[in-house]
Amino acid sequence: MANLRGTFKKTKRYYEDEQKTGVDMLGSKVEDFSQTSHVVTGSVVSRALDWAAFMGESALSILSGLLAAVLILYSGYVIYDNLYTSSQAYSSWDLLKYKPEVIADEDTPLSGETLASINRDYRAWLTIYDTHIDYPVVQGDDDLYYASHDIYQDSSLTGSIYLAAGNNGYFGNNYNLVYGHHMANGAMFGDIQNYEDSDYFDSHRDGLLITDDNTIYDLKIFAYLKTNAYMSDIYTVGDRMPEVVRFLEDHVNGDETVAKTVHYDPTVLDDAYKIVAFSTCADATTSGRQVLFAVMTPRVTPGVPLFRLEAEGYYGVYDMQTHEPTITPTETAGTTLEYSYDNGETWAEQAEPPTILNVGSITFMVRATNPSFDYQPQETVTLTVTPVPVEVRADPVTKPYDTPDPEFTATVSIALEDSEIEYDLSWIEYDIKKDLNAA
Repeated sequence: MANLRGTFKKTKRYYEDEQKTGVDMLGSKVEDFSQTSHVVTGSVVSRALDWAAFMGESALSILSGLLAAVLILYSGYVIYDNLYTSSQAYSSWDLLKYKPEVIADEDTPLSGETLASINRDYRAWLTIYDTHIDYPVVQGDDDLYYASHDIYQDSSLTGSIYLAAGNNGYFGNNYNLVYGHHMANGAMFGDIQNYEDSDYFDSHRDGLLITDDNTIYDLKIFAYLKTNAYMSDIYTVGDRMPEVVRFLEDHVNGDETVAKTVHYDPTVLDDAYKIVAFSTCADATTSGRQVLFAVMTPRVTPGVPLFRLEAEGYYGVYDMQTHEPTITPTETAGTTLEYSYDNGETWAEQAEPPTILNVGSITFMVRATNPSFDYQPQETVTLTVTPVPVEVRADPVTKPYDTPDPEFTATVSIALEDSEIEYDLSWIEYDIKKDLNAA
């Protein structure tokens, strides 16, 4: 028993020792595992952060590259667009082929196709020698359309050189106004700014204006004005040459934000009876304007009258509207119109031309008188209104034998709205029995 007890105690103590040792070992293992876990976890997080930082840097590099590429492409486009717009502002070769050709001091240009065949708004060709101003001149129904459309009537940032809508289309007023954009490269009316320099003004004063009806005007520049876009004394057109010249004289020492005649040579105005102004923007202010003025001296062609009368009648179907002729003298300043209804035997002035409303025809003569010319151009004009075509068609109906007559109606076709047509309908009787016997 003693041996067994001793063995048991030993075994128990051994077990306890082993258990303690096992606990210590387990604790040691657990501690070692915990330390290992911390090391592993820290390494994974560190690698994740490194990866994230790498990806972020890569993404930023890619975005920076894309942004740089976009900026380069956009800058290139802007440069190209500016160069293209600037180049388009000059008269191209396909446009210059329509420029009227004048030989030396000849009175009329050589015949050839004009821009009127491309654009009915074409009025003239303008050239100021030794400048970039060498363009066709058009005229719109207002002063806005050709500020953003070219000679082909396509949208364009450079627009066109255009005559004020309020002027006579033949440059017939004694004060004419032509607009054009101020391009930084000197195109369009960009060269007008150079006239502020007195030496440039003195050496670039000659030019040529050839109208669509082949009238040639030699131009002599006599004034350069700085003003604003709201100066009605300059931007009101018509037969106002004396008022405009007086304005230029009165503002020789003026304020350029309002109006200042920077250069002025009145000596060329002695025999002048017609002038033209060329207006464009100024760089300094949004509403600033600079205007160049030139005397227009026509070249007289033997046998071809300078003072002419253009007249066009009317021919159309009745439309309940009043119609009048188009009568345009090539010179309007001081011109009076007279009318004759007896083939020229008697003439009389009247405030308005004849008109026509109802169906019929009116023929009359018109002549123009101007104290500056010793002849009176005249034209014969006819106004005609024809009846409106009307079609009345009976609507088909049926009627059984020996029954009352049905209502008889018709369909009316007329090319005139809100009109009333009166018409009569009647029966055409047939002998049915006779027709049957004949069959």
